[in-house]
Amino acid sequence: MRRYVIFGGTGFIGTHLSQILLESDPQCRVVLVDLNPPRKAAYTKGLQRALANGRAAFLSRDVRNPIEETEIGSADVVFNLAAVHRELGYHPIEYFQTNIFGAENICAYASAVGAKHIVFMSSISVYGQTDEAKTEESLPAPETAYGSSKLLAESVHRSWQQATPGRRLLVLRPGAIFGPGESGNVTRLVRSLLKGHFMYVGNCTTRVAGGYLKELCEAIRFAMEYQIDSGECSMLLNFSMDSPTPMETFVDTVREVARI
Repeated sequence: MRRYVIFGGTGFIGTHLSQILLESDPQCRVVLVDLNPPRKAAYTKGLQRALANGRAAFLSRDVRNPIEETEIGSADVVFNLAAVHRELGYHPIEYFQTNIFGAENICAYASAVGAKHIVFMSSISVYGQTDEAKTEESLPAPETAYGSSKLLAESVHRSWQQATPGRRLLVLRPGAIFGPGESGNVTRLVRSLLKGHFMYVGNCTTRVAGGYLKELCEAIRFAMEYQIDSGECSMLLNFSMDSPTPMETFVDTVREVARI
């Protein structure tokens, strides 16, 4: 039975990823490690069933503190989704405390339990703000504390992967992710339009790099399987719709659906 441990597991991405893992692998067990308890919205029914029948478990822990491996147990795959990620509302040091200390503590846990595979959720913020197309070979140039902390956390995970032969690391740099339960930029855009408070700041043709949540989760699952089948030890993937959608298209689509 494969055992997945998801740090940040009750957040927006973790909630959906855990359900996709449970559905795709009927023999697996999922452990959600987070500060907040599991969500109970309608879209979490699969997770609620798993929590009730023992296929999933929740542990309240702060990744900024050392992690006791005996409390969580073993792991075949470790996911690090835990982060302070909103660009506004936090002091710069808070991004580094959570994203760097969290990376160090999670990697230490993975080493202690002998886990061979870590999936780390980074961000396209490591590239900085630019209209230029970016690939995985593009030079990172973060402009915010969030982007800088994510780039440093990537290095922490790479050091873990390179320390012992046979370890695998998957690093993802997604854009703005939207879907059920999202409370970030896309949700704020929809709410502003519904209230009639939205106005363009700058160019309405600015392209928004990002994508749908469930496609991100399937991309994670596909990349994990590819690593196992191919023997690829370290992978870096950007994630966004092809091609990135202009802000004007987001606005027009919301207005059409909401009939405003």
